[in-house]
Amino acid sequence: SFAVTPYATNDLNGLPDILKEMGYYCAFLHGAPNNSMGIRAVSHLCGVDNYYGKTEFGDDSKFDGAWGIWDEYFLPFAANTIGTFKEPFCASIFTLSSHHPFKLPKEYEGVFPQGATDLQRVTPYTDMSLRKFFEQARKSDWYKNTIFVITPDHSTLTGHAPKYKTPIWSTSIPIIFYAPGFIKPGRYNAPVQQLDIMPTLLGLLNYNKPYFAFGRDLNRDSTLQPFVINYGTNQFQLIQGDTLLIRDNKSLVAAYYYKTDSLLLNNLLAPASGGAGASAVGMAVGGSAVGASAAGSAGSAAASVASASSALAAGGAGATAGANTDSDYAIIYNAPQIQDKELLAKQNAFFKAIIQQ
Repeated sequence: SFAVTPYATNDLNGLPDILKEMGYYCAFLHGAPNNSMGIRAVSHLCGVDNYYGKTEFGDDSKFDGAWGIWDEYFLPFAANTIGTFKEPFCASIFTLSSHHPFKLPKEYEGVFPQGATDLQRVTPYTDMSLRKFFEQARKSDWYKNTIFVITPDHSTLTGHAPKYKTPIWSTSIPIIFYAPGFIKPGRYNAPVQQLDIMPTLLGLLNYNKPYFAFGRDLNRDSTLQPFVINYGTNQFQLIQGDTLLIRDNKSLVAAYYYKTDSLLLNNLLAPASGGAGASAVGMAVGGSAVGASAAGSAGSAAASVASASSALAAGGAGATAGANTDSDYAIIYNAPQIQDKELLAKQNAFFKAIIQQ
């Protein structure tokens, strides 16, 4: 967790800071013990005004014995608490019952379908809890003026199917933007990442001042091809178009056409007969959504990856292995399986520019 790293003491400027400039009150609600994982402290560093946790909930009989208050009880508490806030507000709610060790309240054992995995066994309980939250929220005046963003902090699908053990699919999550009457139902069929949430929200709120973000406004930023970037086990990964690129701290080590090679068995940098495959690739962490739900209008593009965008536009155009001293170009142009070497070279240049930022 970022909250327990030395970086948590850095000067952070996040969504709450920007929203507070617009007159928003910001709160974080989490059913865990109040100092769990340092989240309360980091939330304040990010500009959150108040934190509501297990202490504020005030009934330890609803404690699950592991992470905090069962979702079934904390989510209605959260809805009631939000109802006391003066508008406009931003409230973040962190659920916990669908997390390992995947426990259920005793009274729900055998009530829901078991599923093939422990995660599937507890997901219906969290789904029921969310339903109770929205049933209560719909009765509130603030409901019709609210944009809801629903997303997990990480994936838990590694035991579900073989592809979820790969670097790209092990970080696959949903991101849902929901605002009845404001956002039309639809599906965004391109790579999306958690970093896109802030720019997209600010766009929906018609925020028009400059700000820094690594993500993009999904509704407005048409100048940059959608991308997802992750880091884990000393390797970076970039998803762009139908390509997955993986770099260590020095060079490009793997490339895949992930849409047709979901198990990442064919490293395009290897000889045509196959080879390296996923075994040479470390598992990435963090959240990314490939084809997540999002729709809406309005917004302003973030001042985020401008130099990286320039690299995508120019970093490989007309380049050849002999004309460029970058060792990555030699790797790309000497790989017979790569269908469009110039495009992949541009993607790699973009990848490097982001890392260097």
